[in-house]
Amino acid sequence: MKNTFIIGVLLLFVFLAGCEDLGMNTRQGMAVGHENGRGTEAFAIGGGAGAPAGQAIGGAQDQRRAEQIAYERHLAAERAQSDYARAEAERARLMSYGYNVDAPEVLAARQRAEALESQVVQFKQEQAEAEARAREIEAYRAREDRAAQELEALRSQPSRD
Repeated sequence: MKNTFIIGVLLLFVFLAGCEDLGMNTRQGMAVGHENGRGTEAFAIGGGAGAPAGQAIGGAQDQRRAEQIAYERHLAAERAQSDYARAEAERARLMSYGYNVDAPEVLAARQRAEALESQVVQFKQEQAEAEARAREIEAYRAREDRAAQELEALRSQPSRD
C-alpha cells in the first residue's frame, strides 16, 4: 500500500511537471483527475489516469479560447482598417466637390477640444444647479427658523382659558 502511494505521488509529479506552461483549463483538468475521494488508491489512479484525460480536455479548451481571442483580434483589426478606409473615401469624395477637408489630426484635435468644451459647459451647468439648490436650502432653513421662533413664542404665552 505504501509503495502504491509512493508510485502514485511520483506519477503525479511526472505528469504535473510539464504543466508550468499549460493553460488554466489544462491544469484544472489535470488536478480534477486525482480528486475522487478514495484516499491513496484514488490518488495514484487519479494521477495516472485522470491527469492525462484532464490535460487533454483542458488543453482543447485552452486551444479553443486562444483561437477565439486571435479571431476577435483579427476582426477588430479588420474593422479598424475598414473604418479608416471609409473615412478616407468620404474625405476624398468631399474634396472632389471642392470642400475644404481637414486632415485627420486636425479633426481629432478639434473633436478633443469640443469634447472638453462640452464638459466645461456641463460642469458650469451642474455648478449653477448646485448653487441654486444651496440657496433654496438656505431659504427653507430661514423659514424653518422663523417658524420655530414663532411656535416657541406661541407656546411661551400664557393660555387664555
